[in-house]
Amino acid sequence: GVVSITPLIANTIYISKINGSDTAGNGTLNTPYATINKGISFTNANDFIIIIDTSTYIINNGIDNVIIDTANVTLMCTTPFMAKIISSTSAIYTDRLIQINANGVKIKNLILDGAESATRIIVTGGYTNIEIYNNIIKNAKYAGILVQGDWTKVDSNAIYNCPTFGIEQNWGGDSCNITNNKIYSTKNEWEGIFITADGIDRVYNNLI
Repeated sequence: GVVSITPLIANTIYISKINGSDTAGNGTLNTPYATINKGISFTNANDFIIIIDTSTYIINNGIDNVIIDTANVTLMCTTPFMAKIISSTSAIYTDRLIQINANGVKIKNLILDGAESATRIIVTGGYTNIEIYNNIIKNAKYAGILVQGDWTKVDSNAIYNCPTFGIEQNWGGDSCNITNNKIYSTKNEWEGIFITADGIDRVYNNLI
């Protein structure tokens, strides 16, 4: 169902699969959009995209991936783990579930399910100051999170059923904080956290 909440700030775009509409909606709390990508298409820097229902949002990889290309946008649930974003198992092209193409983006309080179709769940795309916080990330075809940008924070996530790496940090990604994550059930018993970047990182208090 839909959770009763008080509007946060003016720069908030609301999403509800249950009560929203991509044609009649305008992204307000009373008339939200129905899909995440519709909300993303109207974002400006520093906006919040808030999911306000308990629905499952199915993403067909390669066609309607969640791509955030506006700086400092936050994608989150009002209540932790209330909404799920899942890859379609019939995806034409298996790739990442969420692609971050801007600095300062935050992903919070979501269930992100690759359904063994999405190669990676979140890819930070070489951008900086990303925050991935308090999500359940599971069932990737390859890795849960790929960190490619500097000053990224990956904190307090539960990551499981990813065949190779829970968190993979390479191709850049220096001076990052990877903390307080729980990583388990990597299917091939590879690394929980795999780091090849050269910079100084803070990696501590992770349970693997």
